[in-house]
Amino acid sequence: MMILKKIRLALFFVPLLLALSGCSFVTTQQPLSSAPEPIDRDKFEGAWLSEEEVVFIRFAPNGVARLAGLDWQDDRFQMLQGEMIITRGKEGNYLSVRFEEEGKWQNRYYLVQYKFTDQGDLLLWFPDEEVFAKAVEDGLLAGEVKPEAHRDDIFITDAPEKVLRFLDNPGPLRLFNTDQPLILKKIKTAKESDGPR
Repeated sequence: MMILKKIRLALFFVPLLLALSGCSFVTTQQPLSSAPEPIDRDKFEGAWLSEEEVVFIRFAPNGVARLAGLDWQDDRFQMLQGEMIITRGKEGNYLSVRFEEEGKWQNRYYLVQYKFTDQGDLLLWFPDEEVFAKAVEDGLLAGEVKPEAHRDDIFITDAPEKVLRFLDNPGPLRLFNTDQPLILKKIKTAKESDGPR
């Protein structure tokens, strides 16, 4: 059960547990950018609400955004931590998200496309797993399609530059489920969260 909760953090506490809903995951072996930049820092930093879950985002000096939340387990609070590397592409901006498990970072990154609304809400779009699975099967991207009990996981092993080229040149393909965004509401900016000094 802990792994499912950590997956929720990695996907910003998605209310539906994707692993149980039959959805697939699209992950990459490496983040899309090897030189992280604090893209959209002012918009990202602060506290966000998704359903009843709150996640805090701050940028480290190296340009990587860190995220954290609390989970109640074994009669005490436990902190769940993740990180996201932001990449600007021609067709949109992307997040490479991974999380910490038992003190070690995962060796894969969840792929997410994002956009901010004029009102400051954060829209997250998740990959169309069928499109990415076919891209792997057709040799457009190197990787594996791993059958699981109720879903397939797509693990892309190609170089980040090649993955970004694929994302930037989708042709007629719709790579992300843009009609089903996860919407996060900012409840505090970073300055408000830090309080008076």
